[in-house]
Amino acid sequence: MIQRIQTLFLLGVVACMVAVFFLPLWEKTKGTGETQIALDVYYLTTYDMEPDGTKEVLSKKNVIYIAAIFAAAGLVALISIFQYKNRLRQIKLGALTALLLMGGIVAEVMILYRAEQLFDTGMKGDFEIGFFVPLLALIFNSLANRFIRRDEKLVRSVDRIR
Repeated sequence: MIQRIQTLFLLGVVACMVAVFFLPLWEKTKGTGETQIALDVYYLTTYDMEPDGTKEVLSKKNVIYIAAIFAAAGLVALISIFQYKNRLRQIKLGALTALLLMGGIVAEVMILYRAEQLFDTGMKGDFEIGFFVPLLALIFNSLANRFIRRDEKLVRSVDRIR
């Protein structure tokens, strides 16, 4: 199980999905840093920056569905690791993981598009590291699926020889 390269890639997907819960996704500052809007997987939050460096929360919009989508993707990838005896089921779970990851990325982009319009300063917001982590997970997932398919082709070719 762990000796297969696709298992390591699937563990990479799970690690990325855990990391996305602790990293900021996007933020944008208005003017001289007086007002800031930030997105993580839980909330879209607007802050008012005080002169002493503290942040006062002006509004908080719940976007917990992004966290739910990414948690589901991580859980499906984790389940897929333990389905190593049934490669066809692993391929199906990999496709479901890819679908969930794409859904989460699309949800992020839709929220960011609305936030850009809501907080129009003429400048674009800054993408944080958390925005790119699901993209890395999508790459890991596609590599894992590729190696699972390769194993399935190898097993089928050996069965034909018998």
